[in-house]
Amino acid sequence: MAVVGSDTPLIRQWIILRPLCAYRHGLTVNEMEVSEKTFRMDLESLQATDFPSEEAVGPSGRITQRMNHERNPPRTGFRFDKTIAVSASRQVS
Repeated sequence: MAVVGSDTPLIRQWIILRPLCAYRHGLTVNEMEVSEKTFRMDLESLQATDFPSEEAVGPSGRITQRMNHERNPPRTGFRFDKTIAVSASRQVS
């Protein structure tokens, strides 16, 4: 799954969010095919805007990032994926 391909942070963040939301058990940085530095920077930006991401360590020591579906983003009346789309579009405005 290729993630990198744009220098625009918003596009990179959106591309990162989609698989993180789709895979409930999370993905490693290697599976995202992005540098760890870029991934961490984008993830910090998303966390600063209250996206519920978290790091998890599996029994074999595998470190993954995932969206915490139990912790809801700010109440909007939208489903999780629609909330992400609205938030992302607000960053462009």
